[in-house]
Amino acid sequence: MSTLLPHIPAQIQHLIIVPHKYLHLFPLHALWLNDHQRLIERFAVSYFPNLQTWKICQNRQRSRHSLMGIENPTQDKDLIFAKAEMASISQRRQFSHRKIFPGKQASKAEILHSATDTHCFHFSGHAEYNFQNPLDSYLMLSANSEHSSV
Repeated sequence: MSTLLPHIPAQIQHLIIVPHKYLHLFPLHALWLNDHQRLIERFAVSYFPNLQTWKICQNRQRSRHSLMGIENPTQDKDLIFAKAEMASISQRRQFSHRKIFPGKQASKAEILHSATDTHCFHFSGHAEYNFQNPLDSYLMLSANSEHSSV
């Protein structure tokens, strides 16, 4: 990499990396420029997919016509914009199928059942993130649900 540095003009501050084939698996931004500095320490670095990867992703795109929304399942009075947020999102013309669960209707069983046929999901409520064990993180559902978290 040190042979590359003299070829980059001094005013360049941002590098855009377009990795080819399996190079996208490697953290190229962590390469050493010299004995004291990595690439990311000298430049802002962005990655963009190459055309081959982009074409694969384009062919795998799913339909985005169905929406499932959960609107303030704990009925918290502090979430004063939850209803307006959900209304704004669900009114988009791209969604020909909508299933919105307001308040106490957001049960775990109903959500999991509806999620199998849904491509877009919006949650307007509270959640808990567990930094020690991320798999124990959850979305808070209504208290009267058979299970109060997903």
